[in-house]
Amino acid sequence: MKNIDFNEPIEYPKRSSTSNMMQNDLYAPSDTSHLSIRDVWQVEGSLDITPLGAHEGDQKQSGAKITQEFFLFIPASLHVTNHTYSKEDFYQDRTNLLRFKTPQITLEELLSHGNSSSPFTRIEELLGIPQNEEIEKSINNELKLLANIVRSQFRDQMEELLHNGKHVNDAVLKLIESLKQVRLRLSQLEQEIEAREFPARVLEHIHHVEEFISRSVQKIALHSYLQFLDKGMKISALEELAISEKRMRVEEYGEPKDYASLNEEQKEEVLYRDGLLNKFALSALLLSTKRSSFVQKYGQLTASIAAGVAMSIYLGFFFWRGAFLIDSLWLLLLTTLVYVLKDRVKDTLKNLLQQHAGEWFDDFETEIIGPDGQKLGFIGEHFHLLDPARLPEEIIRIRNQGPESLLAKVLRPETVLYYKKRIQLHIPKTGVLERRFDFHHLYRLNLSEFLKKASNAFEPSLLINPDDGSITCEELPKVYHINLIIRTTWQRRESSDLLLERFRLVVNRDGIMRIESIT
Repeated sequence: MKNIDFNEPIEYPKRSSTSNMMQNDLYAPSDTSHLSIRDVWQVEGSLDITPLGAHEGDQKQSGAKITQEFFLFIPASLHVTNHTYSKEDFYQDRTNLLRFKTPQITLEELLSHGNSSSPFTRIEELLGIPQNEEIEKSINNELKLLANIVRSQFRDQMEELLHNGKHVNDAVLKLIESLKQVRLRLSQLEQEIEAREFPARVLEHIHHVEEFISRSVQKIALHSYLQFLDKGMKISALEELAISEKRMRVEEYGEPKDYASLNEEQKEEVLYRDGLLNKFALSALLLSTKRSSFVQKYGQLTASIAAGVAMSIYLGFFFWRGAFLIDSLWLLLLTTLVYVLKDRVKDTLKNLLQQHAGEWFDDFETEIIGPDGQKLGFIGEHFHLLDPARLPEEIIRIRNQGPESLLAKVLRPETVLYYKKRIQLHIPKTGVLERRFDFHHLYRLNLSEFLKKASNAFEPSLLINPDDGSITCEELPKVYHINLIIRTTWQRRESSDLLLERFRLVVNRDGIMRIESIT
C-alpha cells in the first residue's frame, strides 16, 4: 500500500496517484485519499470507491464498507474547547459529497459504432424508438454523460503524457484528432435529432454539451501547454487547440475576445457560466440523499425512557410510604418536592441520553439514493471532542513522529477533535447503474472557526546581528500547526485493510498557508 507523498511543503498540493490496490476485493480504489487546499479557509480530501464485484458481469450486486476516522489536533492557544466549539459547529463546517465517477470509456471507444457502452451508440438506438418524455430524458442524460467522459479522458490522457509521456508531440496530435472526430460525430447527431423534429430543448442540450466540451478542452490544453513549457517542451498543437476553441465560441456563442475590456459585472458572468455548465454536466453523475439525525430518529424513544425512569422514582416514593395518607404538612411538602425532582430527573436523563448516545450511535445518517430511486447505501457520521488520554496507541505513535523538537513534543497542549464516518454501499447492477459502478467521495472542512482567536498574521520582533551588533525590527509570520491523522479502514469479506496518513496544516489568522505530509 503506497502512502501519499507531499514531502515538499506546497501551497496548493496536487493530486498524487497511487497504484491500484485490493483489486476485485470489497474496496479497490484507483487512488487513495488525498488532501489539498480548496480555498483560504477550506481543506479538501477525496476517496475513490470501487465496490466489490462492480466490474464482474456475473454478479447481480456489489458492495463496499469503508470507515474513515479523523483525529484533528488543535493547539490549545487557539482556545477550541467544548465550550467554544460544539457538535453543531462542526457539522456546519464540514461538507460530504458523493457522486458516481465518470465511466472509463476512451475516446476511441466512444467513437466505436459497436460499443454498447458509448453514449453515441445509446442515443442512436434511442432515436429509433417513438418519441416520448422518457426517451427525451434518456437522450439528455446520455449527452451529459458524453460531456463528462470527453473532459475526463482528455484530462487524464494529458496528465499521463505530462508524467510518463514519450513521443509527446505525436501523442498530442493523435489525441486532438480523436477530439475532432468526437465533435464531428456530435455535430452529425445534432443534425439527425433536428431532422427527426425532436423538441428544441434537446438541441439546446447539445449546444450546452458542445460549449462545455469546448471550455473544458481549452482549459486543459492551456494548463498542459504551460506545464510542458515548465519542462522545457513547447507543444504548439496545444496552444493552437486552445486558440481554435476560443475562436469557435466567439463566433458561435458571441463570447468576448478580450476580457480586459469587460466591466466587473461582465467579468462575473465568465465564472458564473462555467459553474452553470459544470452543474449541467455533473447532474448525470449526482446522487440524491436523505439525511436524518439521532434526535430525529430516536428522540421520542430517549424522552420516553427518561420519563419512565423519572416516574419510577416518583411512584417508588409512594410505595416506600406504604398505605399512609398524606396527613401532615411535612409529608405534603416532601411529596411536592419529589414531584418537582421527577421532572428535573426526566429532563436531565433525556439530555444525557441524547448527548452520550452519540458514543454508541451515529449523530447523522445520510441515505444514498440512486437515479431510479433505489437505496444504494448510507453514510453514518459521529463527532466529539476526545480526551487525549483515550487516544489509540497507534495514533499517539504517529502523532509523535516527524521532525518536531523534543520541546515541541513535551509542551504542546492540544484539543483533539474526533470525527468518524462510515460509508456502506450496496449497488444493484440494473438500469442506469450498468456503466456507473465507481464512486467519488469528496469531503471538506472549513477551519475559519478554529482561527477566530488566533494572533495577528505578522508580529514585530526585535532582532540583533551578533557580528556588528545592529538591531532591527522585523515583521515575522505567526503560524499555528494543526495536525490531522486520517485512519481509513476497508472492510473485506474475511479481513480488513488499513491506511494511516498524517498531514500538518500550517495556518495563520488569515487562513491556510500550506499542507505538509508527514511520512
